Amino acid sequence: MNIYTIMNVLSLNLDKLKNTFQNILLLRNDVAKIKEQINAKIAHLKVSYGELSKHTTKKNLLFSLDSFFFQYKLFSVELENLNKTRILLNNRMYCDYYKLYILISTYIRENADDLNANEVEFRTYPVYKDLEPFQEYNLEDIKNMHSDIMKFVNYLHECYETNHEYVVNYNKKTRIGFSISNMLNTLEHENLILKQQMTLYVNYLSFFHISQTKHIKNLLDRMNSFNEEIEENISGNHVYSVDDVVEAEPLRKFDITETINEDNQNHHDIIQQCESVELSIPDNNHNKECNSKNEEPKADNIPKAEQQIKVENKSNVEPKTKSENKSTAEPKTKNDSKSITEPKPKSENKSTTEPKPKSENKSTTEPKTKSENKSPTEPKPKPK
Repeated sequence: MNIYTIMNVLSLNLDKLKNTFQNILLLRNDVAKIKEQINAKIAHLKVSYGELSKHTTKKNLLFSLDSFFFQYKLFSVELENLNKTRILLNNRMYCDYYKLYILISTYIRENADDLNANEVEFRTYPVYKDLEPFQEYNLEDIKNMHSDIMKFVNYLHECYETNHEYVVNYNKKTRIGFSISNMLNTLEHENLILKQQMTLYVNYLSFFHISQTKHIKNLLDRMNSFNEEIEENISGNHVYSVDDVVEAEPLRKFDITETINEDNQNHHDIIQQCESVELSIPDNNHNKECNSKNEEPKADNIPKAEQQIKVENKSNVEPKTKSENKSTAEPKTKNDSKSITEPKPKSENKSTTEPKPKSENKSTTEPKTKSENKSPTEPKPKPK
């Protein structure tokens, strides 16, 4: 594609963008006109309601006017929402052009030496505030910004043409030869970067035009439909009564009986799931009871006398002697025919052994003699 073809394509694209921007402005004007018509109709409803309420004193008539006031309020809220959408779109239009203007102007200033842009004029516009999406900006500022953007794109294209001619004709004028091939390739590369940058800005602007046209057309359709609805509502003279109610079968989705049955079924399913979960969890209390039952016979097998001896041995701990390290047996009682030694429980240091009763028939709770009460290792008192 030669330079003349690129020029023709760009000029066609710029003309196309100018035409689409003019169409966007016309759509904005159409939206503003319909908005004024709707405002006039709603204001007429408000005035009519005020006059009727002044001349009406009966409660039944005031009750009847509530429906008329609700109709006015409903239309007012709908218009308010449409108006917010309109303001939001106008705000976004200023945002798009303002940020693109800043982007292009910054690029030209940073490359002013290469682009010979020292004489380019840059206008200052109100700063766009992202935190205020419902702020309305002046339409003239939007028009001027769009015009400046188009001028910047056209200026970049002129710079591209100048650089291209310089690269093509440089070797013919200087007659240096192939030695400057790398320099010419570098100049051509930089010029291609300029071309791509210019194309990017044109595509940005094209997208803004397409999206703005789409959104404003949707808003215009909504406002036309709303305007027709108000006109139909106001121009209607028919008085509605019970004869105008159309007979209809009850809808299944509003069947209360089915809804209640479904809720009960869901509740029953939830209860069954909870019961199944409870059965799957092991009963810790039941396990504790089983363990206690298994341990009870062990405690019963130990004679009561031994239990008493263990308690006494724990309460009366005496110092150990060398003789205590060896296992000793307590002296036999008269009634015991044999002395059997038994090791102490683990809680004690297994220093002494205790006698086991020979049989369960003999009493293990007989009173101890004096010699038995004394410890076998206890020192005897010296005679005075």
